[in-house]
Amino acid sequence: MLLCFFFLHKCKNNGTENFMAEKEEKDISHEMRSVRVPSRKMKMIKEEWMKIYTPVVVQCNLQIRMNLATQSIDIRTCKETLSPVAIQRAEEFISAVTLGFSPEDALSILRDDTLYVNCFSIEDVRILRHHHIGRAIGRVAGTKGKIKNNLELITQTRIVIEDKNIRVLGTAESIALVRTAVSKLIMGSQPAKVCADLRMISKKVQERL
Repeated sequence: MLLCFFFLHKCKNNGTENFMAEKEEKDISHEMRSVRVPSRKMKMIKEEWMKIYTPVVVQCNLQIRMNLATQSIDIRTCKETLSPVAIQRAEEFISAVTLGFSPEDALSILRDDTLYVNCFSIEDVRILRHHHIGRAIGRVAGTKGKIKNNLELITQTRIVIEDKNIRVLGTAESIALVRTAVSKLIMGSQPAKVCADLRMISKKVQERL
C-alpha cells in the first residue's frame, strides 16, 4: 500500500509563510499523536485536507502527516511549537472532524478551550429494537433536521447524528442541556415542549453566567 508520509511545518521566506518538508533534527524532542480515520471518512478527509492541516500548522505550529498505511492522521511538536497544550487541542480538533463535524465547526475547539466533543448512544438512554431505533432518531433530528437545528440554536452547540450515535460539540453546560433534551425526546416527550423548556433553562444559565 502506498504510504503517504510527509511532515509540514511553518517557515519564513522573505516575509511570507511557506510549507516545506522538514529534515530530521536529532536534538529536538518531539511528542507525537495519531488520530485514527474510519474507512468511511477517508474520502471526506482527502477532500477537506487543506482545511484540516492549515490550522494545525499555522495556528498550532505543529507538524502533520496523512499516513495511508495506518489510515491515521499523525501530528507532532517541533521547535516552532510554543504552547504545551497545542498538540492536545489539535488532536481534539482532528478527532471532531473524523466524528462528522465540519472543519469550520471543529475549528472552534482551537479558539476556545472550554469546548469539547461528547459522544453518547441512543441506547444509553433507552434500549430499542428494529424500527423503534429509526423512530427515536427521527424524533431527535426532526423533519429535515428541524429539531436538531433548534437544539443547536438554543444551546449554541453543534450536533452530529450518525446511526445510533449522537455527538455534541459545546461547553460542559450546553452539552448537559442537549443530553437532557435528547433523552426526553427519545423517551417520547413532545418536541415543542422540550424546546420550550430548553429555552427557559438556557436563558437562566446565560443570565447566571
